[in-house]
Amino acid sequence: MGFIFAGLLGRKPICPGTECRNQLKLIVNVLGTISEADLGSIDKTKARKYINSLPYSSGIPILALYPHANPLAVDLIQKILIFLSI
Repeated sequence: MGFIFAGLLGRKPICPGTECRNQLKLIVNVLGTISEADLGSIDKTKARKYINSLPYSSGIPILALYPHANPLAVDLIQKILIFLSI
């Protein structure tokens, strides 16, 4: 839901992936490296291994992506743009 809202706010996809692995890499680049607890909640072994193999990412602050956005919109995106099990 957060990626959809961010895409609407910026008028373009925040993570325009071309296939599953590419999409996961883009998501990790935006959200930052996934915690061990969240990684453990992924049921798909291949996805978990791939995400775990990605280099560390501190993420990109939403405000940096949308510097002119309403602060309430940025706050909402930050609250709903979290990693959930795949």
